[in-house]
Amino acid sequence: MIAALLVCLLLFCWTLSASAAGVTADGGNVRLTLPDKYTVVENTAASISEHASFIGTLGHSTDSFSSYLKEAGILLFAATADNTSQVQVKSWTTDFSEKLGNLALFSDDEESLNKAAESLVTESEGEQVKGISRVAKSDGTLSLRIEKLVSAERDFSYLQYVTILDGRYYALVYYNFGGELTDAQRSEAEAIFSSLSITQKNTVSIGGGNLLGTVLLWAAIGILAIFSVVLAVSLIRDFRIRRMERART
Repeated sequence: MIAALLVCLLLFCWTLSASAAGVTADGGNVRLTLPDKYTVVENTAASISEHASFIGTLGHSTDSFSSYLKEAGILLFAATADNTSQVQVKSWTTDFSEKLGNLALFSDDEESLNKAAESLVTESEGEQVKGISRVAKSDGTLSLRIEKLVSAERDFSYLQYVTILDGRYYALVYYNFGGELTDAQRSEAEAIFSSLSITQKNTVSIGGGNLLGTVLLWAAIGILAIFSVVLAVSLIRDFRIRRMERART
C-alpha cells in the first residue's frame, strides 16, 4: 500500500512539473511560470535562432521577428501551437516612468490611482473595456489590471497587467485571438501574473508613498496620457501583425 501511494505521489509530481515550466527573460531579471502548451521565445539572438521553425509558422523570418520584438519592447514572447493565445512581457521607458520610479508611490491616494487607471484606457468604436482594477502583490509591487475586447469583429481580447518599477514600465499581456476571454483564460492569466517576479534595484513599500508629494501625483495624471498613447500604439501594432500573420497562412 505504501509503495503504491509513493508511486501515485511521484506520478502526481511529474504531472505538475510537466504541465508548467519556469522561464526567464531580460537576463534573468524577469521570471514567470507558463503552461507547457506555450512555446517561449526570449528576445535574444540565441533564443530566436533556436525557435526559427516556430517563428516561421507565425509568418515571420528570424530577422522580421527580431525587429518586431525590438520595436514592441517585448522581452519574452509565448504562443500556443495554433497562435490563438499569446503571453508577452514588455518593457519600455518614458520621461514620466523615470521620474516616478515606482507605481506603488500612488498606493495611498485612491482618487489619483483611479484617475491614473482611467487615463490608461480609451474606448474607440467597436472596442469595449471590460474592467480596470489594481493588484497589490506581497513583494510590494502595484499593478493596474486592464481587460479589453478589441476590434469591430470582436475577435481580439486581452488582459494586461502594467506596473512601473525602477523607472521602467513592465507589462504582462495575455492575448486571446478567439473572441472574449473565458473564465478559464482569465484564471490562466491570473496564475501567470501571480508567478511573475521582476528583480528591483529599489523597492517601495505599499502604503509608504508620500515621497513625491501631491504635486507629482496630480502632475502624473496628465503625463500618464503619454502612457495611454504608448499602450495604444503597441496594441494596434500587435493587432496589425496578427492580421498579417493570418493573411500569410
